[in-house]
Amino acid sequence: MKLLYITNSRLPTSKAHGVQIAKMCEALIENGINLQLIIPRRNNSIKETIEQYYDLRVKISFRKLLVIDLFPKFDSFAFVVESLTFYLGVLLITLVDQKTKVFTRDSYSPLFCFFKGRVTWEVHELPKTIFGNILTTFLIRKCQLIVAPNKAVAQFCLSRGVSKDRVVYLPNGVDLKAFSIPLLTNKARQLLDLPPKYFLVGYMGSLYQRKGVDILIKSAALLPAGFKIVIFGGPDNEFRRIKDLIYKLGVNKRVLIFSAIPYKQVPIALRAMNVLVIPNSAKERLSSDETSPLKFREYLASKKPVVASDVPSLRELNPMTGQVRYFLSDDPKSLSQAILAATKMHKVFEIDKNISVKERARKLILKLR
Repeated sequence: MKLLYITNSRLPTSKAHGVQIAKMCEALIENGINLQLIIPRRNNSIKETIEQYYDLRVKISFRKLLVIDLFPKFDSFAFVVESLTFYLGVLLITLVDQKTKVFTRDSYSPLFCFFKGRVTWEVHELPKTIFGNILTTFLIRKCQLIVAPNKAVAQFCLSRGVSKDRVVYLPNGVDLKAFSIPLLTNKARQLLDLPPKYFLVGYMGSLYQRKGVDILIKSAALLPAGFKIVIFGGPDNEFRRIKDLIYKLGVNKRVLIFSAIPYKQVPIALRAMNVLVIPNSAKERLSSDETSPLKFREYLASKKPVVASDVPSLRELNPMTGQVRYFLSDDPKSLSQAILAATKMHKVFEIDKNISVKERARKLILKLR
């Protein structure tokens, strides 16, 4: 089967969606799909190829479309101009080739694809306005298949009249091979220059408030001596905000914070931790319901104890292997208690194969055929 994967994304990128795109493409190819990745030709400070940056086992055939790239200046205006020029190219491609199936995860791509019942749309953001609601409803009804990475998206599509057979629930998947590395905790700490004798509580990802990192920092003061919280994340403006908060709360000796690290180092960083935390806030639906965090499954694949906030988006991903301990979201005391409880989780956890990106790709292909 031939498939065009269309995404208006600068690749490679240090952001999580880049990992999801690259690894999903790899998994589809490994499952026998003849895939071509369609992306914009953008300025990029990362000079490695997609295959090198994401440590891919296959070579991806891709096509870069010429766009007007005004980034990093004129942010909002630049985004509109870049998007319009990219989707004009997408429209031309899909008009010329009206037979090949199309897969996209962008909010606007389906609008510019020549439909004829061949577009699969992985919906990652639900509309917030009346116009957005009308447009999204129109698009999901036109698509051949809707991929719902969380139950909130699936329920939205069904409520808008899309039949069950055209909605497939597929949470994000992890590359199990990449995260099943035979590396001891102490060796991983040496590689990243992390303190060897502390009990390390790790977080990796975005530092926006909805991610709950503020709560994790507040919990640091409630943990015993000998514990350190280790954070890897960005973007830069949020990094500065979090660093200021650490000093404001006086926990700078209890919290280590580093900028986001390249994807290839993520498995090493997870191996260096004793416990991993995903503290999503319940104050925003984008964090509590409308997400399928890839890092949650990366945490699981690392076979470390996981402490997670008790929100629907994380509850639905629970593999029921006893690896996850939940805490009351947005509550530093509850989080600190859950971290302490996780110190007693010494069993060797079994990995549920259903969390793999290759299995996700296989299930998608079955729906596409």
